[in-house]
Amino acid sequence: MKSISSPISKQEKNYTQQNIKKSTSLWISLALVIIILLIYQVRAGTALNEFQIQTLINGGLALSLASVGLSIIIISGEFDASVGSIITVINVIAATTMTDQVPKDIAICAGLIILGITIGVINGFLIAYAGIQSIIATLATNFVWFGVSLMLLPKPGGFIPHWFNILLQGTYIRYIPNSLIWLLFLVIAITFFRKTKFYRSIYAIGSDPDAALRNGIDIKLTRVKVYATAGFLYALSGLFLSAQTTSGDPNIGVAFMLLGFSAVVVGGTPFGGGRGSLYSGITGAYILRLLDSVLISIGITSYFNDIVQGSILLITVALGSMLYKLRSKPTKVNR
Repeated sequence: MKSISSPISKQEKNYTQQNIKKSTSLWISLALVIIILLIYQVRAGTALNEFQIQTLINGGLALSLASVGLSIIIISGEFDASVGSIITVINVIAATTMTDQVPKDIAICAGLIILGITIGVINGFLIAYAGIQSIIATLATNFVWFGVSLMLLPKPGGFIPHWFNILLQGTYIRYIPNSLIWLLFLVIAITFFRKTKFYRSIYAIGSDPDAALRNGIDIKLTRVKVYATAGFLYALSGLFLSAQTTSGDPNIGVAFMLLGFSAVVVGGTPFGGGRGSLYSGITGAYILRLLDSVLISIGITSYFNDIVQGSILLITVALGSMLYKLRSKPTKVNR
């Protein structure tokens, strides 16, 4: 057997790159974003103005960050039920500790990012080294962190400074929302991340853990790093959500598990591991947020959105499963 520190073989590298390139559903999700955006514009009756553009981009950024983190987890073949609780605890701590003193607040934000990574490491350790199934481990930590959030802030409140809101959700340059700049940073970060060995390892362990092990990948360590990376993105999502709401709420992340998984699947990353794209987390998030805006614009109550999102998730997963079975079905050879 190869050393655990040896590089991925050329055969395994080519295999994972083929899986990455087959994410044709990503282009479908991009087309859906454009179509829904056009429908929204038609419903509005006028061209999108500066405020509408800013609102749309702001509304999807926190969900995009969370969905990219979930995409990493799903591509690696695992599950994460703790996404909502991590976002919530970051929001609650931010709202109860930030003071409008910029240097101190920056240090608090750095500490919260470290906290998100640490929670991810704990999840990864429980799964990879303690041998607990990912759904059980993350569901348990989900309850723990929601409990911590309720202890720190029993009801909505707290304070998020104005400068933080402007930095993440405001506008410094006219017609260019700061959130758009942060979104571009996320896309660029994903682009560079795709060139790393760690990225290929994620696909490898999601596709075939045994083959990944034979090719020198430390599966346990890779899983811990996967959850740590997801925790980092969840923490950023919590901070962006805090800037958007300008307050804390112990229940703010409850909907993020359904929304996050819906965004990932709608964006083109199916359950099962080894397939999909991190970009799908972004496109899926904006499909859902734009869909919300369209439903509101035609007078449908926001309570109906949960029904729509749940239905979309079920339909998308079912269709994805059917298509995967059709593609995997061996072709008959006429003799």
